Amino acid sequence: MPKVVDYPRASLSNAVEIANVVYDLGGKSSMHTCADKMGKSVSGAFKALISAADKFELINNQRGELTCTELFNQYKHAYSEEEEQSLLQKAFLSSGVFANLYDRFRGHKVPTDILDRMLVREFNVPPQLASRISGYFIKGAREVGLLDVDNQLLDSESKPQDECIQSDDSDISIQGQGLDRIDAEAEISLSNSDVYSIRFVGPGLNTIIEVTEGCDLLIVDAVLNKIKMKLGLSGDDL
Repeated sequence: MPKVVDYPRASLSNAVEIANVVYDLGGKSSMHTCADKMGKSVSGAFKALISAADKFELINNQRGELTCTELFNQYKHAYSEEEEQSLLQKAFLSSGVFANLYDRFRGHKVPTDILDRMLVREFNVPPQLASRISGYFIKGAREVGLLDVDNQLLDSESKPQDECIQSDDSDISIQGQGLDRIDAEAEISLSNSDVYSIRFVGPGLNTIIEVTEGCDLLIVDAVLNKIKMKLGLSGDDL
């Protein structure tokens, strides 16, 4: 059974470029005609672009016959820039992996420093592609207005965030040799949805990790190990 690839292998902006070419060709084109129009050959890289445009639901690809989707046609005839952005957000979130990442970190900062490893371990992205796919997610989310300058994912539906309950025993502090070299803290907040949100703050580090299942603790451990390395600590020092 063939493996399902649920992530785009090109950026959203490049996928829009492909869809625009198909649109200019009358909304329907063969893959070879589209490639000729762009001055490209039907190579593996070009097929990756076509696949990405398909993943973002901007075109349909039926055995090399390309057709603009209703979503892209709506985008081309949008009444305002706001509608254009809303439709591009919909296209961006059409990718299964990107939609899962958005749902997971919506309202929080994206852990950009470990996002590529997360893609490998949790979303079956090949290691050699993980950094590139991570870049496509960050770049695309920012282009469609879902990611701010602090790498926090915005809630496009303006849903209220879960209320955090803080208590005296909810803070984790790391003590040991060399604490003058790094000021790091982790804060655990409990929400009504029984989701644990752990925030790490320090030099070059401002990450919120939501813990909903056991494998999420592996990410927490990875961040803690990174802090230990900066502190020059081993497990015996704690």
